Amino acid sequence: GPGGEKEILALDLASLTYRPQQKIRYPSLGEAKDIENAPARIVVMMNSADAAGRFAELLTLDVLAYASRRIPEISDDLVNIDRGMRWGFGWELGPFEIWDAYGVRKGVSRMKELGFEPAPWVAQMLSSGRESFYRDEGPDSTFWGIGSQHAQVVPQNSRVIRVDAMARRGNQKIEGNDSASVWDLGDGITLLEYHSKMNSIDDQIIAMTHRAIEITERDFIGMVVGNDGKNFSAGANIMALLMAIKSDDFATVRSMASTFQQANQRLHYSAIPVVTAPFNLTLGGGAEAALAGNAIQASAELYMGLVEVGVGLIPGGGGNMMLMRQVYGPFAHDKDFDPFPFLKKLFLQIGTAQVSTSAEGARLAGFLVASDGISLNRDLVLSDAKARAVGMANSGFRPPRPTSFRLPGRSGQATIDMQLYDMQLQRQISEYDRKIGQKLASVLSGGDTAANALVTEDRLLELELEAFLSLCGEEKTQDRLAHMLTTGKPLRN
Repeated sequence: GPGGEKEILALDLASLTYRPQQKIRYPSLGEAKDIENAPARIVVMMNSADAAGRFAELLTLDVLAYASRRIPEISDDLVNIDRGMRWGFGWELGPFEIWDAYGVRKGVSRMKELGFEPAPWVAQMLSSGRESFYRDEGPDSTFWGIGSQHAQVVPQNSRVIRVDAMARRGNQKIEGNDSASVWDLGDGITLLEYHSKMNSIDDQIIAMTHRAIEITERDFIGMVVGNDGKNFSAGANIMALLMAIKSDDFATVRSMASTFQQANQRLHYSAIPVVTAPFNLTLGGGAEAALAGNAIQASAELYMGLVEVGVGLIPGGGGNMMLMRQVYGPFAHDKDFDPFPFLKKLFLQIGTAQVSTSAEGARLAGFLVASDGISLNRDLVLSDAKARAVGMANSGFRPPRPTSFRLPGRSGQATIDMQLYDMQLQRQISEYDRKIGQKLASVLSGGDTAANALVTEDRLLELELEAFLSLCGEEKTQDRLAHMLTTGKPLRN
């Protein structure tokens, strides 16, 4: 097939021969796909009248009834069955959480209609007057204790911090808007939490970043940037970016990128230690926000990368400079170090839009430095980050000094462009890929600098912004942005 992709064939059950797969569209799948909230998504799917919805309901209710019958055989309580499925098998919700979302009573009556046998204890719970397996009661979550026949508090590791539990306590939120909030985590630490769609970075998040720093510098000792979403952040809001480009509003495009650059610099140089807590997808602008702090406490499960090249851009929120500061910064002043091997590493990392497959992989890529931490248990990432912020504040934190870089200028660009030209000749990259590569190379090489001059962080941010804006004006970049928004896949034009 095109690009050498192999096609996967399907077995035709009527003729027992292989044929191309048929794309089947069910309205229920289309509707469910766009719902971010897992319980809501599952309920929409199970309640749909089409064949896929009926199948989902049948299969799910069979599994739920089975799970209820496995107590006390494999676990004395329902909490640990749910945890086993979430922690061990990567389910977003365990079986009893799914059943709660669907409705316990409704589930039992549908099971009866379909001939499935839920365990007798479920009916006992319902007849005792309790309608759900889990219930939020004040700041605590309770669950139905099958042996005790009454509600018990869900056992939690004391180190787990959950935003929804803070919200239920009701006294920890300091300020917020539609996309981000600032919380009081206790012990003098604030939390800047994103909650936009896909946690994509927008002007509201940028505004709340500035507010969070003002509040923390005034009344607290340190700050964590993190959240309880599915992903830390899938990137900047490219929908808003494309709309501004298409309406020829380049003043807005410029301010989108430059205000994000400035917010990231402010995080790095504020008077208080900032620890970022990335996990799962941490892409593009999300990776830039994670790099901006003074330390990272990452979840072991981390897919981090500067992926802007995939939409025809280069990082525009300071990502080039920040990754350079991490990888080359400690040596950047020293005349005895040749910057080129460092720049080549950075160029390949950003120019091929590499994404780490773990936090240790992100460390090898230069996103984490030796002193950054990794939490194996995702539920403990926020409290580990908080402990790190407290430790930094209490051990005499001082904001870092800005880095100045010795960079190769035009000769560095020329060396990289020779390799790009070679790749283009071998059809590994398109002509437009090379053009983006040239822009990236010119930023990483420090523009028009001389070998003995020092390039400041601010100058690198200017070069980045200039290159970012010039690519926004290109039709092929606009096509890439539009293609990503409509299909979710990169366009290779």
